[in-house]
Amino acid sequence: MFILMGEKNTGKILNDGVFYCPVCECQQHYQHIQQRNMFTLFFIPLLPLPISREYLECAHCHNSFHPQVVDERNLYPTWHYAALRLMLEFLPTGKLATDKQQVIWEKLGGTMPDASEIRAAQQTRQDDRQDVLHYLQNICSGLNPAGELKILDAVLLFAKACYGEPLPHPVQVLCNQIASTLELEPGIAQQRLLTLNYE
Repeated sequence: MFILMGEKNTGKILNDGVFYCPVCECQQHYQHIQQRNMFTLFFIPLLPLPISREYLECAHCHNSFHPQVVDERNLYPTWHYAALRLMLEFLPTGKLATDKQQVIWEKLGGTMPDASEIRAAQQTRQDDRQDVLHYLQNICSGLNPAGELKILDAVLLFAKACYGEPLPHPVQVLCNQIASTLELEPGIAQQRLLTLNYE
């Protein structure tokens, strides 16, 4: 007799409302979403596992934010902070002109961080002492699927801009590890690498 056990991801809308979306720069509707995995037996969900993600999603731009964005203004979407942290992984190894950085941020749909934001991110990176994969594991709880792809796109665009093509093997490995940490499907980094262009 075979016993089929597994996990299934389920999402639940905790509440909705109106908030000031920093990306749209106006009042927008949002949904407060909580995702958790369920233990399944023969594809029937039986036991809830710990909450895996909780975030606010703007109904207009579909960016995800940490829930405290309702109470604060001028917060960037979660992917923006992660993209800035990842940018710092690539920039020390290869200088990248400001205008190229600007183009990449515009392609991602965000605004380029100013010098003070970059300094703050560098300080946080030094104080934190986490490697980039542990950092991503911690930030994943505030991301929706669109945000995960934006982070991967940021990694690939900055890597291509700093190293050119083909990417050196260690950089390719890091990109694949980042995609895996974000729980994206295998091979997606290579697929998106072929389609993305930073110019």
